[in-house]
Amino acid sequence: MKRESIIVLIVFISILWAEFSESQLITHKLDITGWDKINIEKLTPEIAKDYWSNNAGNAQLMGGSFLIYNKYDNKIYCTDGFNQRIVVFDEDLNFVCEFGKFGQGPGEINGPIGIAFNRDGRYVIANMNNRRLDIFNKNDNFLYSINLLNTDLMVYPRTDDKGRIYYSSLPDSCLISISNFDNNYRGKIGKPTNIGFDGYGFELENMIYFQVDNKGDIYCSFRHLPFIRKYDSSWKLVYEYDYSNIPGIKEIIIEHKKKNPEHLKTSWSAKCLCTGFDVDDRYIYIFFGYEGAISNRYYHNNEKCFYVLDKDNLNLVKKLAFYIEGKKVSFHGYDFTSDEFIYVINSPRTLCKYKK
Repeated sequence: MKRESIIVLIVFISILWAEFSESQLITHKLDITGWDKINIEKLTPEIAKDYWSNNAGNAQLMGGSFLIYNKYDNKIYCTDGFNQRIVVFDEDLNFVCEFGKFGQGPGEINGPIGIAFNRDGRYVIANMNNRRLDIFNKNDNFLYSINLLNTDLMVYPRTDDKGRIYYSSLPDSCLISISNFDNNYRGKIGKPTNIGFDGYGFELENMIYFQVDNKGDIYCSFRHLPFIRKYDSSWKLVYEYDYSNIPGIKEIIIEHKKKNPEHLKTSWSAKCLCTGFDVDDRYIYIFFGYEGAISNRYYHNNEKCFYVLDKDNLNLVKKLAFYIEGKKVSFHGYDFTSDEFIYVINSPRTLCKYKK
């Protein structure tokens, strides 16, 4: 049997197995016993550098800044949507270089919202306004593109140690689509939910944040629905937890139900139950709620912190709030995947390094 036929067969069997596992889905209620007894741990940065002012020169970060830690070279990559480029910093947050060219042609950038890396130096840029993923080699030479049907709801690309690229593209009738750096592989993970609290469209209700850990397990949280899922490296669904019992979340859902559904279909005035999500080798990091008027009235007495959950059973381990110069950080970007540090871009565009 030819190698290509074997790959197709493996993908087909994996998809069937994943669909069977989801047909047996049992959703667990999150156990929040004792959560109110855990105090917030306030973190201050080991290093903080301002890249907003004009004095930052070529390193100045403008609009649409997302942050990614590259475990293969220990550098920090920030997307700069205003200047249509990627800006690179070292572990101590010193400016290293910039790259990227604005345009619609092959390899050109228009609306970068994420970047992810392969162990051999190849990388993928999520090119939102050009509706595609662009693949480059380690010398920054453009290789090819993966065209996307809907990038407005795409959450940033992720990779694993096997050279696979994961991205959210809901018209593919799954939560996560898969390709690879050789462009000869396709797969799908996750059955979208048909639950709709407010009459949103299919894509909006199923918008997710997700991350792939070093074992190849996939963790995801819906942005507008109160569910967290885990898939193993063979794409089998391991669990789904419902966190609608967390104080404040229920009130946010009820409040949004009162709003005009027709308005919600055409705007981003959505529930935003989760607006931050990442994982490392031990924990899930999740930011529940958002900094809007509804959240301020109902959510956790205005805590506004990341909850750190055990990856196996979602027990709450601790709560983290990030500070700089005595003020709580408002996030533009973050990355928890490093073994030792947490990297954050706060507002206005101060790049920070926190010890875990």
